[in-house]
Amino acid sequence: MKNFKSILIVCMAVATLMSCNKDDDGGEEEFTLTRANLAGVYELTFYKEVDTETTDVNGLEVTTVRTTTGDTFQVDYNFDEDGTLIVDGEYREVFTVVVNGETTMEGQEIIVIDNENFTFSVSSNPQRLTISGVTYNVTVFNENEIQFELDESSSTGGDTFTTLEEFRLLRK
Repeated sequence: MKNFKSILIVCMAVATLMSCNKDDDGGEEEFTLTRANLAGVYELTFYKEVDTETTDVNGLEVTTVRTTTGDTFQVDYNFDEDGTLIVDGEYREVFTVVVNGETTMEGQEIIVIDNENFTFSVSSNPQRLTISGVTYNVTVFNENEIQFELDESSSTGGDTFTTLEEFRLLRK
């Protein structure tokens, strides 16, 4: 019985030591969104955009939703620590237009981006990425990837416009 108590105490001590987290004692810090940490070449792995327009046509509300999804990506995003971004490559967009619940158009298009230059800035709290004046919320940022999205709405003359965009990039 005495041996059992000794083994139990040793097991509890080992379990307590193993449950300690590096963060508890000032170990590893969170990977902060800064231009220096973001700098590098990333490949685009996911893109989706949903544009919604609601218009009043002679008293009837007409809602048009255009959904665009990218695939077959061969696009590189090169973030430089000085705040410049060069995007190069191509991918395919597949789109669908739905008006009041009925599909009115479907199609696809190859998008070619030829070393386009942009400027960018970052904010770490809250995590935001601004590319040439458009500010995205960063949902994931670590040593290997960045994911960011845009959720923007506006109204003009009774019409409402909403844009939702999502990008996912993996560090090369």
